Amino acid sequence: MSFLLFAVGLGLVILCSNVFVDSAIWTARTFRIPQIIIGATLVSLCTSLPETVISITSSAKGFSDMAFGNVLGSVSFNSSVILALTFVIAAPKIVNRASVLKNAAILLGLLAVVFFFIYRFGGISRVTGGFLLLCLVFYLAYNTKECIECQALEEEEPVDRTVKAVIINCALLILGAAGIVFGSNMMVTHGEKIALSLGVSKMIIGLALTGVGSSMPELATAIAAMVKGAHNISVGNVIGANILNVTLVLGAASVVSPIRINRIDALFHVGSLMIFVMPLLVAGALRKEKFSRFDGVLLLAFYGIYMYYTVTFFS
Repeated sequence: MSFLLFAVGLGLVILCSNVFVDSAIWTARTFRIPQIIIGATLVSLCTSLPETVISITSSAKGFSDMAFGNVLGSVSFNSSVILALTFVIAAPKIVNRASVLKNAAILLGLLAVVFFFIYRFGGISRVTGGFLLLCLVFYLAYNTKECIECQALEEEEPVDRTVKAVIINCALLILGAAGIVFGSNMMVTHGEKIALSLGVSKMIIGLALTGVGSSMPELATAIAAMVKGAHNISVGNVIGANILNVTLVLGAASVVSPIRINRIDALFHVGSLMIFVMPLLVAGALRKEKFSRFDGVLLLAFYGIYMYYTVTFFS
């Protein structure tokens, strides 16, 4: 029953996230917020809602290890499985090499900061969480500036501002937010029960279930991009989602409640995530025209080894 209710909560989170994102974008356009700001900040923040709310809920309930595991699971699944599928199926061209390398380097730097704080202080304090949120502000500002410099402006779409549209979208915004919170609470509650029934740590449940489950929107985006032939959108979306996971999700969760977990476990997992980013940096720097299918196979191999050691030695 716990597995079933966990799955129901996951479905509710994914469905309500889509509803919330659409309503939030409508609201922003209604208040005439520039399209470039919506694309560079609002959409990115909204698509990270599942991971954010799940981690905050876990942290508020005192399950900081599950909150941390959720971030780990999401970043590892994004960096390995989703990118690997993109590379193996499509072997995408490297269109904006500088942007890929910059964002991959930013992600690696953020993971190194988290690694240092865990090594030095044995966890992630509220102060560290606040620092990560500050990094998020700078990243979004940088992202917006880069979009403007690239003249990535879209034509303003007409917005329905009738009374009926206002009522419907306001209702959907509220229902979407409520559904995300309710579904996240279900996932955390029944994730704890699953951990107890299986005799594993809550961090493993966060890593293997909530983290992977909350990455389904990114997987859906990657599949849609591959179908449309927009493979580079998939690569950029994955790297951006990982940066938001480290800054927004981990930062917000640790501000709500400091994250205290086994230092050896944490260093192993964060160090593994840093290894996941390295093939992307190396491939982005060395490949002449496009990513290789071998890069995808390598990422899948890393993920397989990582999950094997996680389940065998850290469960």
